[in-house]
Amino acid sequence: MVVGTFGPLTFETSRDYVFSLSNVKREYQPRYDEHLPLGAKPQLEFLAPGLQVFSFAIHLSCFWGVDIKGQLAAIKAMADEGKAERLIIGGTNYGYFVIEKAVEDWKTLVSTSVALTLKEYVV
Repeated sequence: MVVGTFGPLTFETSRDYVFSLSNVKREYQPRYDEHLPLGAKPQLEFLAPGLQVFSFAIHLSCFWGVDIKGQLAAIKAMADEGKAERLIIGGTNYGYFVIEKAVEDWKTLVSTSVALTLKEYVV
């Protein structure tokens, strides 16, 4: 069952294959400007919505049928190229994102995880 995609990465689970994400967090923060009038409290002015940020972990294990080296190479290539890719989770298209940060956590040679932080890329 496919649970989402980020560019060429397809997050899916089945009896023989698990390449999925966990601890998904979505962050958004509107942009404001603060005006400082003399002798009065500051006044906020809404400027625009801010860029969304998604963060999540991907667990990779050869016991779940995942080509660990291949997936890590694909993630690194996406980060190095800075190419914006479409993010779809649970059937919802969130738009285009780039990899802002990727942290590999090598537990063993047969099991590892990657923490990704994606930032919205407005086309």
